[in-house]
Amino acid sequence: MKKNSFFTLYSILGIIGIIGFISWKNQTFLLFSIFALIFPILFENWAITLFTKWMSLAKFLGKWQSKLLFGTIFIFVLVPIALLKKMKSNTFPSQNNNWEEVNEKEFDFEKLW
Repeated sequence: MKKNSFFTLYSILGIIGIIGFISWKNQTFLLFSIFALIFPILFENWAITLFTKWMSLAKFLGKWQSKLLFGTIFIFVLVPIALLKKMKSNTFPSQNNNWEEVNEKEFDFEKLW
């Protein structure tokens, strides 16, 4: 792990806290920004451990989030739409036949399409 990315993350969190304090005048944001800026300096080992755990959580979510999201959309949105469309239609798949009967003896290889 690079120390540069480690300190960058905590610096960004501190800047977000300062912006929140300036915008909403809430003491919580100021305390958060002070903690985010001083914590990695005073407790470097703990901060590195916290950073490593946070990045492993981000990696896990990045790996599985898209699969869960698209699976949920498929199950709860697309499947009910397909079932409603199938129930609404009056024709069955056997009645709505799009196949053409081809006689193999009369097939012309010069006119493929």
